[in-house]
Order: sequence, then structure tokens, then C-alpha cells
Amino acid sequence: MVNTKEKAETFSRLYKNLWIEVTPYQLDLMKHCIGLDYKKRPYRNYFCTSSDDEDWNELVGKGLAIKSNKEPNNGCIYFWLSRQGVEYTLGKSVSDKVYKEM
Repeated sequence: MVNTKEKAETFSRLYKNLWIEVTPYQLDLMKHCIGLDYKKRPYRNYFCTSSDDEDWNELVGKGLAIKSNKEPNNGCIYFWLSRQGVEYTLGKSVSDKVYKEM
């Protein structure tokens, strides 16, 4: 049974996505990160690139992505989408279970 608090939290999380803007290229990066350029359903959540990648760092600043705090390996560092980023990319809410399984 879904209670009012859960509904309010979901609404609040999705509502803030209405004011976030990303470029078409950034949206393509986000889709690639979760595998939507190859499959119809997300199946992964990672992207390896330079630690100073402007697009990914901008997505981190908007709360849509998370940057690894590990040292770069061969000049690359991992980024992944936050739950909010996954929801933004898919245009719908995702459960904790679905997010954690990605």
C-alpha cells in the first residue's frame, strides 16, 4: 500500500526535473550510460571518460549524475546516473529496487 508520504516524496523528486535542462547531446550520453542506445530497457549504469569532461561534470552539478571519487585509471574515471538522472532520462519514476539493480 502506498502512503501519502511516499507519494509526496516521489512527486517532489520528479517535480524538480521539470526545471532541469540538458542538451540533446547530454541526454544521448545519459541514454548511453544506462544502455538505452542498444536496448529498450536500461541494463547498466556507468560511463567512463575524462575526469574533467564538461558535459558529465555539468550533469553532476545538476544532480543527475555522480562522479567516482577514485583516482583516474589511464585518464578515465567513472560517472553514473543518480536515481534522479535515471528518472529524468526515462521520463518516469523508478523504484529503489530497479535503480539498485542497474
